[in-house]
Amino acid sequence: MLHNPVLGTYKIVKGHKNEDWDLNELDSSNELKIFVVTEVEGANFPDVGLVIDCGMHKKHSEYSAAGKYKLQQFFGNEGTVLQRMGRTGRTCDGFYVLMLAVTHYE
Repeated sequence: MLHNPVLGTYKIVKGHKNEDWDLNELDSSNELKIFVVTEVEGANFPDVGLVIDCGMHKKHSEYSAAGKYKLQQFFGNEGTVLQRMGRTGRTCDGFYVLMLAVTHYE
């Protein structure tokens, strides 16, 4: 648990999309929770009031006949943005900030 004069008491929760999320371990106290995560599917985080989205995503793509893969980074499309935007506002009012210009959409 951390403390900042401006933020008050807060906790940083790090995660990856392939992890199993035990959301029961996140208590419902009034402390601020800052989630730093990669793409997350199938987990509903409680009380998300702000989502800051870099607008990018990574995916594996096959690049040789030998079946080797490489990780490529892409700009998200409108569907990706809408899904990430939907992370906030489920259980409380919230805001979504996209850190890309609209011209970057595929």
